[in-house]
Amino acid sequence: MTMNENLEKLNHFSTFEKNWNGYEADPLPDNIIEVTRKILKRLSVQPEMFPTARDSIQLEYERENGDYLEFEIKATGVEVFISPASNPNSRRVQFPCPPLAEYNIPANMGPTHTSLLMEDQIKKFMRGDIR
Repeated sequence: MTMNENLEKLNHFSTFEKNWNGYEADPLPDNIIEVTRKILKRLSVQPEMFPTARDSIQLEYERENGDYLEFEIKATGVEVFISPASNPNSRRVQFPCPPLAEYNIPANMGPTHTSLLMEDQIKKFMRGDIR
């Protein structure tokens, strides 16, 4: 997946109307779309991306060996789910980042604290250093 493909997909998510998933889900909030757009522009490895009915967007990475890394962009911040294939004990952690209402990320600004934390986790994951 390329950044441009993800940005196009995100633009599609922004057109969702009530009941977009057939189960009465609300449209994705504009702030979730905007923050996700800014994060995607700062990631060196692009994820698979999916909307959720929980007013959030999931960014997912999976390695050939089955290791799985997921970031969920939510109004309260970014939640991370790590599931190494070699360890059946998955874990979910919350990144130390402000709620999205506190984000004020100019388009020309360098990486934010959150995207730097995500980038660090992605690099470790791709090297197989997350267990």
